Amino acid sequence: MNNKFILREVHGRDTPYVKRLWQEVFHDPDEVLGTFFELYIDINLAVVAQGETQLAGMGFLLPVGDLKQPDKPDLQCVMAYAIATAPAFRNVGVGSAITRELLKIGTKHGFGAIVLRPADDGLFGFYEKCGLTTGFYGFGNAPALTAETHGALVRVTPEEYRERREKLLAGITHIAFDRRALTVQERLFGENGGFFFLGDGCVAIDASAGEVVKEYLTPDCGEPRGERFGMANIPLNGGYFGFAFE
Repeated sequence: MNNKFILREVHGRDTPYVKRLWQEVFHDPDEVLGTFFELYIDINLAVVAQGETQLAGMGFLLPVGDLKQPDKPDLQCVMAYAIATAPAFRNVGVGSAITRELLKIGTKHGFGAIVLRPADDGLFGFYEKCGLTTGFYGFGNAPALTAETHGALVRVTPEEYRERREKLLAGITHIAFDRRALTVQERLFGENGGFFFLGDGCVAIDASAGEVVKEYLTPDCGEPRGERFGMANIPLNGGYFGFAFE
């Protein structure tokens, strides 16, 4: 099979083929694709790799809000997302070519911060070769929710969650997610998941498959010095990412 490819812009007619590749690689259900394509996907912030007879790969940029850094101006922030390579085109440079092109597109559209959450720990080295550096870390393992803490959870709107989250992360380099990003994330968390207050803190719970605490912030969470979590196109000194539409 000819595994040559070229990078090109995404057109509206590509949508069914993009969705097919998305499901082939990520195995997401139709409702997840519906959420992204209804609320988020902008073909001007995307690129595909075109093979001779099929799509060889794809990648998207999702505007998520601002990157906030102490004593520095806020930067418009975009997340590189759903970078995928068709199985027949693996190991021929599709993923790296798409990643580098997304960095160019993000810069062209005026985003000062382009961030990415590698799908697994082994991909940090790969993305470093594409021009990204590790700069985001966690606060440590989020505690499991007990029956007692479950009873104390208070469900809140994405906007209420955002307001408290910003207060808790004041003075820390972090991604300040905007309303759309939080609304999409809430949908992905499932009907029983979402955003909650717990005492003076805030908790994000993914209940789409079981129950996973994606974020637990408290007034004494300190500096993000846990496991590496994400990367950026600019150097950061211990930033906090949060969640990444996982």
